[in-house]
Amino acid sequence: MRAFTKGGSSRRQSSCSYCGETAHQINECPYAESDWASLKQGIIPLTSITPRSWYKRPSQWSDWYKSAETAVSKIQAAKERANKKRTPSTTPRKCGFCGSTQHNRRNCEDMDFFIAQCEKANENWRRVAYKWLVDNGLYVGSAIQVKERSWNNDAAEHVALITAINLDDINVMSAFSTRWYSDPASNYIQPVEITVQVNGESRGLGLGQIVNSESPISEKAFGYYSPYEYVRKLTSNATPPSEDWVTSYKAAWTWLAKRKSYEWLKEQGIVKHINTWATKVV
Repeated sequence: MRAFTKGGSSRRQSSCSYCGETAHQINECPYAESDWASLKQGIIPLTSITPRSWYKRPSQWSDWYKSAETAVSKIQAAKERANKKRTPSTTPRKCGFCGSTQHNRRNCEDMDFFIAQCEKANENWRRVAYKWLVDNGLYVGSAIQVKERSWNNDAAEHVALITAINLDDINVMSAFSTRWYSDPASNYIQPVEITVQVNGESRGLGLGQIVNSESPISEKAFGYYSPYEYVRKLTSNATPPSEDWVTSYKAAWTWLAKRKSYEWLKEQGIVKHINTWATKVV
């Protein structure tokens, strides 16, 4: 999903902005306070074990001072927040997924079922989508005929070589569609990105007429402009999909269920879409 790729496990792993380690955030940094204790007295802590050794270069001492001061202020702010007592709420807590007051998301059976349905739907979709891609000669290393986008019927045609397809990202939400690009659920459509080498240039590929209501890929998954459009395949020699690829991409569904309620997913048509693909016979 586009939203998961932007904000989920596909993004670069976050790290402490003071020391650079990925095991913690700046408000929990184990190095900043001891470094600051020396720096605020004008003493450069050259024996500090901070992973960022370049702090110890004379040209970086002023930056080290500022960074340590900022880090310690955030650590102290976090401690103050933790020490504040929460005012008991009179409103009963409820599950953010199904709305029940008897449990939370951690032990919500409805959420577990939805995630399982998503995984099954994605497996079914990937099997169908891979076959569709291969049947159309759309796989890395394949030669295809493309044509330049033109308002005329005499658009020039070229031979192109497919150099990349975002197979690790495409999923059952690549088949999802919304009425408008501005619809809230449109951010959960996974784009399909195909790169070709044509005329000495690396370009994105538009799929034109082969993407329609009968294809396992939504027209909304190809919302970007491409100067070249698919015409036909020239080769057909792809290997079968690996089972690992078919059954992978599971983290996204837990991510989705933790951020959206069942009611929202149902209203947006995502529940229906998932159930449709989960029950397909492939």
